[in-house]
Amino acid sequence: MRSRYTAFVLGDADHLERTWHPRTRPERVQIDPGLTWTGLQIDRSTGGAAGRRPARSSSARRG
Repeated sequence: MRSRYTAFVLGDADHLERTWHPRTRPERVQIDPGLTWTGLQIDRSTGGAAGRRPARSSSARRG
């Protein structure tokens, strides 16, 4: 998750396509330039598994 979060931040769609399982990723990974990624919060950690939640904000206005 951290490497894919970093790929979203840096706009590296190739990394996302290489590391995201084909069964769960979109057919074509697209980076939204209107989003600013602001952090990755660890929600819980038990038995080696962690819940992670990415934080983002949008500069685009919705109307």
